[in-house]
Amino acid sequence: MNVTVTHILIAVLWGCSATSTQTSKPKISDVPIETSSAHVADRPVPIAFFSSGSIEPHRFDKVEAHSLIQKLQKDENMRLLLTGHADQHGGDTLNEDLALRRAAAVAMELEKLGADTRQLVIRSFGEAQTQSDDNSKQLERDARRVSALLVVAGDAL
Repeated sequence: MNVTVTHILIAVLWGCSATSTQTSKPKISDVPIETSSAHVADRPVPIAFFSSGSIEPHRFDKVEAHSLIQKLQKDENMRLLLTGHADQHGGDTLNEDLALRRAAAVAMELEKLGADTRQLVIRSFGEAQTQSDDNSKQLERDARRVSALLVVAGDAL
């Protein structure tokens, strides 16, 4: 079976493996996620923010999304790395899964806006890049995001 980003996105959002017919829910490690040491072409930009526990963005930057899509359309060697993040509530596995599902949801929104899914790469950092400050609700809200980073595809990607 030829697995595409679209298959992965659907599998992540539905909680099943893109390459399996099993009915049990897979672990995050079962979902193929592309990684690379590609050349960085831009700085990461937060593109969507989420409520706690949600994969539905409550704030999505369509202006930035259109700008990124235009850059992708100009160069087929460009990739958009979508990285999901979560706050520190919940366990590591839950937050990695939630962050990956957030990245997949943003990828689907970008596809609706005209992005070529072959140029989208999703990744989860879970809560790994969350700043810890018990007194800051703003930091907690900012942690629940998907960031976008333009990269030039290398051989590994």
